[in-house]
Amino acid sequence: MYCEKCGTEIKEGSAFCPKCGTRQRMPQGTAPGVQAGPPVKKSGPSGGMIAGIVAAVVAVIAVIVAVVLFFVLGREELPAQQSGDSTQEASRGTDDTEAQDTEEQTEEAVEVPLYAIEDVPSVDLSVTNYTPGTKQAGMEWDNSLFYWLEDADTLSPEDGNIARCRLTKTLLRDARTGELIQYEIYSDPDSGAVYKIVSVEGTEGGLKLTDWYYLDGQPNFVFQREDSVYTPTYATIDKVGERYYFNNDVMVKWRMIRVPKEVGEYTLAPSDTWYSQGDYYAESDELRQVYDETEMRMLNEARNTYDAVLSGGNIGRVQGYVRDTTGSGLAGRKIKIYRSEDNVLLYETITDDSGLFSVFVYLDDTDCYLKTEADGQYKEMVIQGVRLIPASLTYACDMTLHKEGGDEYPVTLRVYPAADIRDDGEGNATGDLLQTASAVIREGAGNYKGDILRTVETQNGELTTNLPSGVYTIQVQTDGYPDAYREIEVWEEAAACDVYVMPGLAEGQTGILLTWEGEADLDLTLFTPWQAAEGDMAHIGGNVSGDDHGNLLVADNKRRCEVMYVNTAEVGSYKLYVNNYTDSLAGNYASDLLSGLHVRIYLYDSDGFVAEYTIPLGQKGVVWEVAEINGKNVTPAQRVYAEITGKKWWTEDKEKAVVRTKMTVHEDGGGSCEYSEYDEKGKIVLSEYYQGTTERSGEPERAYTYVYEYDEYGNVKSRITYKEDGTPFDKREYEYNYVNGRISECDEFYYPWWEEGSQWGVSTSGVFKEYDETGRIILESAHMSMSGTLYFYGETEEYISRKISEEMNVFSDVKICDKSGRLLRVEAVDENRNRTLSERYTYDDAGRVIKYESYRGDTYIWEYVYNADGQLERTYQRLGEGEELYSQRAYYYDEHGYLVREAYADQHGSYDVIEYHYDERGRCIREETLALDWLHENPSEWQDRFWNKPDIFDILAQDTGGFLEYLPDTKRVEYTYY
Repeated sequence: MYCEKCGTEIKEGSAFCPKCGTRQRMPQGTAPGVQAGPPVKKSGPSGGMIAGIVAAVVAVIAVIVAVVLFFVLGREELPAQQSGDSTQEASRGTDDTEAQDTEEQTEEAVEVPLYAIEDVPSVDLSVTNYTPGTKQAGMEWDNSLFYWLEDADTLSPEDGNIARCRLTKTLLRDARTGELIQYEIYSDPDSGAVYKIVSVEGTEGGLKLTDWYYLDGQPNFVFQREDSVYTPTYATIDKVGERYYFNNDVMVKWRMIRVPKEVGEYTLAPSDTWYSQGDYYAESDELRQVYDETEMRMLNEARNTYDAVLSGGNIGRVQGYVRDTTGSGLAGRKIKIYRSEDNVLLYETITDDSGLFSVFVYLDDTDCYLKTEADGQYKEMVIQGVRLIPASLTYACDMTLHKEGGDEYPVTLRVYPAADIRDDGEGNATGDLLQTASAVIREGAGNYKGDILRTVETQNGELTTNLPSGVYTIQVQTDGYPDAYREIEVWEEAAACDVYVMPGLAEGQTGILLTWEGEADLDLTLFTPWQAAEGDMAHIGGNVSGDDHGNLLVADNKRRCEVMYVNTAEVGSYKLYVNNYTDSLAGNYASDLLSGLHVRIYLYDSDGFVAEYTIPLGQKGVVWEVAEINGKNVTPAQRVYAEITGKKWWTEDKEKAVVRTKMTVHEDGGGSCEYSEYDEKGKIVLSEYYQGTTERSGEPERAYTYVYEYDEYGNVKSRITYKEDGTPFDKREYEYNYVNGRISECDEFYYPWWEEGSQWGVSTSGVFKEYDETGRIILESAHMSMSGTLYFYGETEEYISRKISEEMNVFSDVKICDKSGRLLRVEAVDENRNRTLSERYTYDDAGRVIKYESYRGDTYIWEYVYNADGQLERTYQRLGEGEELYSQRAYYYDEHGYLVREAYADQHGSYDVIEYHYDERGRCIREETLALDWLHENPSEWQDRFWNKPDIFDILAQDTGGFLEYLPDTKRVEYTYY
């Protein structure tokens, strides 16, 4: 038969063309086994040539592919391309090797792979195939696709449609560099229209990531940036990178963000903005030329990407290492990939000198198994259950070969309930054995349903049997738990293995089990569809135990295993990673420890076991990107990262983030103190106030206590106040109405406990909130009054005035923000709709407040100064515009960037110093405030000696000259942590 696209002759029954990758279909009326003619528009060979070619194909073994391992570790060479003859030579050994019998030789000669993909299609993004459209002043970007596709408002059901798209992936080779590029394609599940393509390219020490958006097949938006790890983000101004906005093949806007929140752009439709913006038509000829060249380059890159991805088919890789039981790589091992349903040989390759193999494969939903055959020295090794899905590019299939023959060795299996394993606080994980269980043992890896080798029952909580050295798949069955699976290696010695079973799960819930061996602390990290700060998606894992959407890390264990539950009933993409926290915290990002810890990920849903994943061997790095979960669809990723700089959720000390208790002591007169407790989410749950003492004694000195409860969204549900003797004094309850997860109404119920024996009384108050389509609050009002607050975001003054005049209610405040949501000013509105400025904020180019003005009563002006690292360095307060300085505050940091000292002084002679103390993990454990005051009656002496000096705090830090005395109202704050 012949390829329908390029006319190349291909083997009968092929699903794809090995040359161009096009999927083939059987012509109507063509019976099986009958050679179809070439396409009409192609010139095919003559009949005699066809017969000769078919005979030649039967005699030749497939070409072995040379591939390049993708980015993460840099480039590693795979086996060089070999001819069919050299492949056979490698499998037979030297001429002195004993010959196979005639029947075996004939069998091997007949078994020819169905496919031999020499290389993936190439793409040259730089080729000029397209010409930009005609620019017109005022042309704007159509943002409808972006805000319909992406989950810009995580609480709105109208966006986030990317979660409903069909995800496929493929590989292309960069024609200029020869490097492989990974592509993720998001298309309409019904029409097949491509909405978004993500390209992932390896760079020196990192990745080049590009998001390409297409509307009706035309480029719409491009977001290009560099990063160390491919983690979920959204294109806010916190994210450094370049944005290109298109309309009808015209680049209507070019935005550059090289420092977070510092925005600069050129546009065909200028507007009134807070950031730097240039009008294309008002710029110089030289700058317009740069803009035009950028437009030409990005338009062609976007269109060339679209064309190449759509025509290249879906191609991925199967790769791995073949090693013996000592860990040494085995060269020259033939690896065969068979179709499971009919045992047809699809692909084959051979290992290089290090034992590494890699072969390109079509991602066509084929169920396969890998096999390397016995050779008299090593046993046959089979890996079952490999499905080549279009959404997964890389399949890691590492093999350990065991020698033929040998004795059987005792193997003991211990079964634990995974969700009950807990860290004892000293790095040891503890849990109770399940006393009743059985184990079904099958030979080979991934053999979940094959022939049973034997079944073992528990004895005293353990399952014991004898097995020859080799690889086995264990299926554990116990009452009350779904079946659990584990692959084990039996070496030439006695072995003990732990197996963890997961509890049953509800519909729409996914369970994740991480297991490992060794002394390192590993962590699960799950990025959710919900937005967090600075353009990153929210995550759980490490010191973040859960969220308000039903996602939960059961326990952060330092050894053995961790369990996580994911609420995949909520539509969206969840990305799963494993972090070697031990080396990440130490900065040892190129560690190879992960590969040696027998790390496994097991996924479960309401139907039971779903999949098992192992980290690829031979990889250096501290973070393993495991898979993407979307409902019941799971897409393996199999990337390992050796550079995670700036990823604070992996590199920062997870134990310093959440305060457990806070103790504040005031040394004023008889003294007083306040003690507070917080939950693991940082919510205050208890406050105790003591008078006349600086100790938390729990005796009658305690004045009163607050106890808090929260609802599932993290908002206060109740607060009860107790007297010193423990009787309730009053209670406040809060009831909320939520719209898309946001508070729309809140009612407060107050129950005063007037005297002992009385009934609860009640009075009510509450607020009402309204939001716009992007989730920003636009109205907040009180139920019991006519007052409230209106919010505006970048609207014109005319619109604001009209809106205020149209409202029936009397609003006490108007808050006016820019388009990005930064508060610019607050205005008070009286009953006649007259507006008076109350507050005003001024920002620098980085979005930091540099001036705050308050006109409520007296006029106060605050000015803020930052150091080169963006940290607050100095504040100045004035009583009115242009007035003399009233007070100032200085901030001091150590070499790690921690705030270690604050100093405050005012014009009347007050001088306060706050010192911050940290533990070895960088957690603030104590704050100490010392207050001093001017001793003398003459204020001018204070002014002359200190206040009028620009380096006042440096002078005071060295010597107060005996003119200041310590006051009794010092304060001390102490913290403990989870």
